[in-house]
Amino acid sequence: MRLQFKTSNQTFGLKCFRLLLAFAVLTVVWGCSGQYGTLKSSPEVTNFFVQNDYKPDYAYYYSGRENVPTAIIGIKPNYQLVPDFWTKIPPNPEALKKLMQRIYQYNHHIPYGYDMLEPSGQKVGILFSKHRRVAIRLEAHNKVQVLIHEPPSGWK
Repeated sequence: MRLQFKTSNQTFGLKCFRLLLAFAVLTVVWGCSGQYGTLKSSPEVTNFFVQNDYKPDYAYYYSGRENVPTAIIGIKPNYQLVPDFWTKIPPNPEALKKLMQRIYQYNHHIPYGYDMLEPSGQKVGILFSKHRRVAIRLEAHNKVQVLIHEPPSGWK
């Protein structure tokens, strides 16, 4: 593969390479501290979101734009999300339902539900997303960081 340079703009390939390199470095650096959780696919979680159910004790967040969310998570009450890439959803069923309707509008892939688990298998929360590349990092004091790798637009 040959990279080409332009005087004013870098090529799309170089931008993608840099993005992937940055993600790889972030993953390595991030992996040096904290523990990592896992995702477990769950038809029950999928049905929970599809049927617009609501657990009032969970804290809900979405990633992406409000009019085109790419993922929705619910965090159990004994955990606290580090909200770097997430926006809190107001604590009412209608706000969650509105975002659920929007998650289907522009997605080319059907979202699916997952349980987010600690290394011990204890449930941290739930995730509904079309993305399957998700890192769940558990920090001190029950803080949880969730990072979704979303390829750049146009990337197949």
